[in-house]
Amino acid sequence: MKTKSQSCVFWSGVFMSALIVGILILGYFIFGNMKKSTNEYESIKQLNIQEKALRSSMDSTKNKPYPELNKLFNKWDTIIVKNSELLEHQQISADQNLSIWLAVIAAICTILPVVLGVNQSFSFKNQLETAKENMMNKVTEADDKLKKLQKQQVAYKLQSFVNTLSLNIKILSDWEELEVSQNPFLTSKPLLDTLLKNIVDYSSKCKEEILPLNEKEVSELSSLDVVTYIKDNALNLLLVLNNLLKKYEVFFDKTNLFELHTLMDDIWYSIEAIIHDKSNKKKDVAIYMMAAHKYCVQIRDLFSRQFAKEE
Repeated sequence: MKTKSQSCVFWSGVFMSALIVGILILGYFIFGNMKKSTNEYESIKQLNIQEKALRSSMDSTKNKPYPELNKLFNKWDTIIVKNSELLEHQQISADQNLSIWLAVIAAICTILPVVLGVNQSFSFKNQLETAKENMMNKVTEADDKLKKLQKQQVAYKLQSFVNTLSLNIKILSDWEELEVSQNPFLTSKPLLDTLLKNIVDYSSKCKEEILPLNEKEVSELSSLDVVTYIKDNALNLLLVLNNLLKKYEVFFDKTNLFELHTLMDDIWYSIEAIIHDKSNKKKDVAIYMMAAHKYCVQIRDLFSRQFAKEE
């Protein structure tokens, strides 16, 4: 932008310089011719004075001597020649002045459109560059907003999956209390199996949302406290899963009950790991979500084996 402005100033300077030079040349010729014409006028004026003095001297005498007449004729001849030369010089000066004026006007008409065109071209280019820069800034701003919205969408979607997963686990826990109050056996195994499958599906969706994110995206999501939400939700999920197993342990036989207690211990170790971990690294957060999904799958498989034994 700076180079274009300097070029525009350069062409303007060229135009002004050419105009000034033309005016100076024109002034030189005009004033030179005026000076020469003034000298001619003075010479003719002196001749007229001499001619008048000569005629006066001749009028004062009665006789007209021949030499005096010759002088008078010579003066007249000289005056005529000087007037003729003055007229010729004035005509030449007028022609020169006209030619110079035409040359200056032609130069102005030639250079001025070029300068105006250059200025207009640079002005248009400057406006185009400014508009392009503004457009790029708006595109960048819109792109940044879109990326931020996409990250927020990831956070909200993950939060929705976790909330639905927690709700399914809560339904299982509440339903277990109703079952125990009525009898020691599970009366609706298909319903329980469906809820367990839902738990696995939603835990899988939670894992799939966090795993594709790269380190930069996770660091940017940290500004939205998304990573903190994920860790907190993972902790809550593990606690709810542990409580779920605690409530349902009465329905399992000895073999499956041993596996259930082992699974509860593993879940509790993961809970302690989350509690003592203060980092927000992607690998740690991903491990928590993968662990929650793994435990959901193990719980579903454990219930499936117990259902198979009761059939």
